[in-house]
Amino acid sequence: MNKVLVVGSLNMDMIVAVNSIPRMGETVIASTMEKYLGGKGANQAVACSRFGAKTYMIGAVGEDEEGKMLIKSMESNCIDITGIKVDKNEKTGMAWITVDKKGENAIVVISGSNRTVSKEDIDANEELFHEADIILLQLEIPTDTVEYAINKGKENGCRIILNPAPAVNLSPELLSKVDIITPNESELDILTSCIEGTDRLEKARKLIEYGIENVICTLGEKGALLVNKYRHTEFPGYLVNVVDTTGAGDCFNGVLAAELANNESIENAVKSAVKASSISVTKKGAQSSMPSRQDVDR
Repeated sequence: MNKVLVVGSLNMDMIVAVNSIPRMGETVIASTMEKYLGGKGANQAVACSRFGAKTYMIGAVGEDEEGKMLIKSMESNCIDITGIKVDKNEKTGMAWITVDKKGENAIVVISGSNRTVSKEDIDANEELFHEADIILLQLEIPTDTVEYAINKGKENGCRIILNPAPAVNLSPELLSKVDIITPNESELDILTSCIEGTDRLEKARKLIEYGIENVICTLGEKGALLVNKYRHTEFPGYLVNVVDTTGAGDCFNGVLAAELANNESIENAVKSAVKASSISVTKKGAQSSMPSRQDVDR
């Protein structure tokens, strides 16, 4: 079995249910507030492990109850937590997530301990890069740490998957070291802000010019678009009863990495990721909604 190393964030999600997400200056009344385990890195690690890949994680939590709960969740999902540090000077990261009656969301993240994930932490866990075949990263930890981890992965011959979320402008030099990038539509727009027009295929091809092997644009309920220098392929979504879209993109990325780690083709990996993320939106929460391979087979 090939191994996946996830380098990223761990958060506690506070999910607030409302009829509609408030507009600027508007106050709305919430019907419920619930606490769920989250963080893009942690979510993707859980999705990856549940889909059958041997999964490791590098990240940070605070020395608090939320941090203990997140580490316990990682362990219960058979994720190697060697690389997760406990920072005594920072609280565990948190995300406040407003979910409307259609299952759509708006998110505010408080980085907390995630901002302390450093180059030194990458060096301290260098043996994990020797072990890993695939490195999966996001942008809820410092960008310079992400770039350092990408360089470390390339030095060790690892395949690099970058989920560019939350979206920021990234240098062509950094992008040239990425094998697979997985933006949603808004993230694709930010990554290619130098291009006029709105054609997503044209924008994806611009990223290919930087040296990225595969661009996978996630399209929500419409599925996903795979673009490389040889072809482009659309993968339609599935009609489901949407409860909460929180973590759907993380589910997609974790399953994609797991399938590639199990030597599936990029096309089959995207198919599985679309199916799994379609299932994930039928349940509340992020980590709690990640399906297993058996769930998807059923």
